[in-house]
Amino acid sequence: MERLEKAHQIVGKKEKVPSSLTEYLKKEAGLKLQEYERSNGKGKNMEIDWF
Repeated sequence: MERLEKAHQIVGKKEKVPSSLTEYLKKEAGLKLQEYERSNGKGKNMEIDWF
């Protein structure tokens, strides 16, 4: 469940210094969360598959 929580933190965090890298990471984490929620539904104990 750690990866899921971390992805939520990444997406919800406001960056101190905006950059293309932080924007990319937030976008990727958001896409992974969407993919997870579509395939597993909310509330299930499944891990996010990362790269």
